[in-house]
Amino acid sequence: MNSNNYQVVFQGLDTLHVVYIGCISPDWWESSELKANKKMAQEKKEIAYVKIGSDSWEMSPKGTQEYYYCLMRNGWRVYVSSTRGSDPVNNQLKIEIPSSRLRLGLEGLDTEFRAIALCILSMGGERIQRVDITADVAGFPVNALSSFHCHGFPSKMKSINSDLMLEKFYALGKESDIETVVIGKNPQLRIYDKKKLAIRQDPDWFQCWYDKSYEEVLASLDGDSNKIPEITRFEFQLRAHTLREFQINSYDDLMEKIQGLWDYMTNKWLELKIDNPKIKVKRKLPVAPIWTFLRTFKFNGNLQLKRIKPFGKDSSKNFEQIMGHFSSFLAKEKIEIYGNNEHECQRELAGLFVTQILKSQKWDWEKFMSAFQQKKNQFGGI
Repeated sequence: MNSNNYQVVFQGLDTLHVVYIGCISPDWWESSELKANKKMAQEKKEIAYVKIGSDSWEMSPKGTQEYYYCLMRNGWRVYVSSTRGSDPVNNQLKIEIPSSRLRLGLEGLDTEFRAIALCILSMGGERIQRVDITADVAGFPVNALSSFHCHGFPSKMKSINSDLMLEKFYALGKESDIETVVIGKNPQLRIYDKKKLAIRQDPDWFQCWYDKSYEEVLASLDGDSNKIPEITRFEFQLRAHTLREFQINSYDDLMEKIQGLWDYMTNKWLELKIDNPKIKVKRKLPVAPIWTFLRTFKFNGNLQLKRIKPFGKDSSKNFEQIMGHFSSFLAKEKIEIYGNNEHECQRELAGLFVTQILKSQKWDWEKFMSAFQQKKNQFGGI
């Protein structure tokens, strides 16, 4: 299928979760009466409302393990922790922006969700917890994926993060009729029949795609939904851990680096290739035209991103490696330890470390100090 047959009908964000670490405003906490309103919502006697600014938000009878309270309004969800939190350490607030708002465009979006946060928090820091970067392509049927091969870059991925690579596609629908394909874990790519899903669950997408309602589109095609071109969604989902590897914390970071994320996902993380059983080395397979088409998409910014594994805070593995390497070195060099007890062995090992390691001609102090400073900088950025 030639890429000239493809048309992008939407590109942007479809999911955005923003969390705030900080202190909840005492005035808002007292005036909102969250506990009483949650109880009212659970008893289902009447709808309980909580004010955020000048707007009334419905209290949900359910929350999550991390956020006890959930407030809802026009598809938006605001999750609030069960305690005010005197120290800005834990996530106190999460805002989930609905796709109905995101598909209208990103202009002014940050002003909207930050205004909500300012009403609730007296202070706090912003982080992106999850983002789905999507593209809806008309003219490409999902079932065409059965002739493609998924080629990732496992050597890079395994060394950086615990990405889950699948040798073959799997569908969440019937095997003979692919509706959804999921590749990876974090990052994750989902490819699915967006037209079918929109007709079934959210026909407002037709207004976004064609500037017409679903009923108007259907009427122009004699009421036959099969005549509507296939629309397939390519959706890259990235969660907090992976976003940190790209040094993306705030929404501003995301907007600055969204083009780099898309380029990385389509060029350095994964590609779809036209399968050919005769070609054994899969990396030599030709790239599928749909993937070449996706690589041309332009978002905001033009930064080339580098993915760096964050430093772990736990040094226990480093300690085990030092013991292992030092014992291996002593054994290979046929160096004996003659101490009669633990104290004497400790003194002997300390001397051996100085004479055999620190005073060795192989030891490069300049190289060590440079690496040490680099690691300190990395660790300090967590």
